[in-house]
Amino acid sequence: MDEINIITTCFSIVYGLIILSGIQYLLFKNIYRSVNKTFLFYVLLSIVYYFLNLLVVPDFYGFTGGFKVGTDDLKYFTQIKDESVLLKNTLSYGVLSHTHQFSIFLKILYPFPIYSPLQIITFNCLGITLIPILGKRIFDIYFTDEFYRTKILFILLLLCPTLLMNGLILIRDGWTTQFFMIFCYLLLTKRYNFLMFLSAGLLIFLRPSFIVFPFLFAFIELNFHKKFFWSRSIALLLILLPIAAIFLKQIEGVDLSEGVTRDGYVDSFLGKFEDESIFYKIMKLPFPLNILVSYIFFLTSPFLKFRFFYEDTFIIRNVFSILEAVMMIILMPVFFKNLKSNVSNLSFQKLLTFVSVSILVLSTISLQFRHKIILLPFIYMLLVFSFKKSSLNFILITIYLLLQLMIVL
Repeated sequence: MDEINIITTCFSIVYGLIILSGIQYLLFKNIYRSVNKTFLFYVLLSIVYYFLNLLVVPDFYGFTGGFKVGTDDLKYFTQIKDESVLLKNTLSYGVLSHTHQFSIFLKILYPFPIYSPLQIITFNCLGITLIPILGKRIFDIYFTDEFYRTKILFILLLLCPTLLMNGLILIRDGWTTQFFMIFCYLLLTKRYNFLMFLSAGLLIFLRPSFIVFPFLFAFIELNFHKKFFWSRSIALLLILLPIAAIFLKQIEGVDLSEGVTRDGYVDSFLGKFEDESIFYKIMKLPFPLNILVSYIFFLTSPFLKFRFFYEDTFIIRNVFSILEAVMMIILMPVFFKNLKSNVSNLSFQKLLTFVSVSILVLSTISLQFRHKIILLPFIYMLLVFSFKKSSLNFILITIYLLLQLMIVL
């Protein structure tokens, strides 16, 4: 790294801490040292990830790589970098057809010339920094007097492989999750203020198809305890489905006229991964079997994937996926084991309803597992609350592991 890159990166870190302090004060009326430490921890990890990418895919300037190896982070960088920064052969990596809303968002939040990838990558860690503490606070609202589990949840969210995989690089998934959690936290604390609506608005701006999640969470939270909740829900669904279909078609290009399984998208995008995509094979099952199986698969994903190379290039992102799969193997069987006893808890019921419906929605409007990140903190809340010590846990975990191995091998 040359001197200017070091200086601009240090500036980004300091600027990120200033922005973070302001957001903390607006949310919590306080500035916590632990949250600032979380940001610096993520910054350190992002720097390590950057140099690993330079080592593994040197032609991508510290970004994650191309087809089947990385994601769109380099494409975003080409839109926000200073004009004096020249990148060779960017056309071979693919370009975005228009100025992306995430690029616009970053240019507004970071209104300074961007000279190096690390300068904006470190700042972008701001997009996941509040997720652990927000998850902890939301969990504490739902499940009071659960100090030990609250602490465990914070650690799991802090080190969540999926959050790290998508939050330490220059993509929008961490930001959308964080804005959604800010919205949920303010709603739960009955602070119906400008910040709550701003966070929902920014979520929708960054990913318009996710407009459904703030409305769904608010509807369940404000109506779950009322009579005739399910009949109201069905009536609302019948009203919103046609509106959602029009909205998704116009804004996101999601054509539900293809059917809820979106056959065109399955063939055009997932078909590229036909030989290695379990999800592609599931979606090609007869309807409605594909919906049922994809729902279960989406809920329990990611599965173990022992593919670490594509054309002799090491896929770093698959390491994160393996770690996330291991966490799910440990937590998911115990969740199902204790499900019957936990549903008597009203807060658990509300969270379970939100997560269950949201996964069904997400599996329709997205079909990409990394978009599940927006629900992951809430899934973790259910899993952590469900985890209880038992002699059966090891047996259940072993059985679940064997089932996964049977599927992927």
